[in-house]
Amino acid sequence: MRPERERRLFAGVQLLHEWLFRRLELGLYRNQDLVQTAAEIARYLVDHGLPSIARKLRLLAEAAEKGGDGRLTAFMLFSELLLFCRRMQAVSDLNEMEREDLLTYCGVPFYKRDLPENRVVRDRWLYLGKVVEQEEQLTIHRHWFYGLQSQRKALVIDFQTGKQSGALIFKWAHCYDSPATFYPSHTPFRVAGIDASSASVHVAEPLEVQTAAEALADFAKLLVLNPFLRSTMFLLKGPQVVRINELCYIRSGTRGLVPLANDAHQFPAIYCLGGMPNVCFAAEYCDRKYHVIAIIAGGRFIPIGRMV
Repeated sequence: MRPERERRLFAGVQLLHEWLFRRLELGLYRNQDLVQTAAEIARYLVDHGLPSIARKLRLLAEAAEKGGDGRLTAFMLFSELLLFCRRMQAVSDLNEMEREDLLTYCGVPFYKRDLPENRVVRDRWLYLGKVVEQEEQLTIHRHWFYGLQSQRKALVIDFQTGKQSGALIFKWAHCYDSPATFYPSHTPFRVAGIDASSASVHVAEPLEVQTAAEALADFAKLLVLNPFLRSTMFLLKGPQVVRINELCYIRSGTRGLVPLANDAHQFPAIYCLGGMPNVCFAAEYCDRKYHVIAIIAGGRFIPIGRMV
């Protein structure tokens, strides 16, 4: 990272840290200017290269203003942002992997060169689908793959700005016979890329699936290694989908309900197929929500984007 950009980044972190402590003094839920001041700080954070943090700050203010159950969400986001500021202040004590994880959490796009050869995994990578996220002027495409031999998940992140064109394109329900170089990081899924020219039609093969309760238990273990891990991918078997007040949730055993982040027009298809025999969901778990990107039913690969 260039010195000038790093200075701007830390200036934004310092302003956020001061604002969080002022909220502790004034009261997180009582001050009437909470939403306005949070919006001002968020704009400043975007200008200083922290788009993901700006989005979390807006979510915090909206949840606090909502009241009720929103206060618990606001408190969790407040604690998360405070932990982030403390980690950034001690960034000189972090190793290279931890620094990269922190940059990823900030929403700072970074690319590596000369990745070690021992991180390369050659496999037939089944393309599950993608999640698109907009953060101010930056569009983030998260492409998820599943290694049929290694049973590893791989994440290809494609950053696009308004001035760019030519986003990565992968074919759903296709396999890519390609080496994947995993980043040396505590974020265990991201790879440098998948060869998009090696596509072949997927032939139904057994996939390693797990229940929703097992998935959350695995995510908790990953958080021990990296408390800023934001997302992962799960193949959920027999997912039980619940509809409450026009919203959908996936039941996770005794751990309660996890909301779905999909568009509302996709809910009916997800609800109908959930819980059926031989059905599994390919779902990204991000910010305590599931985003279903594909449904695999009896070996048939159904991309969620085609469900209307």
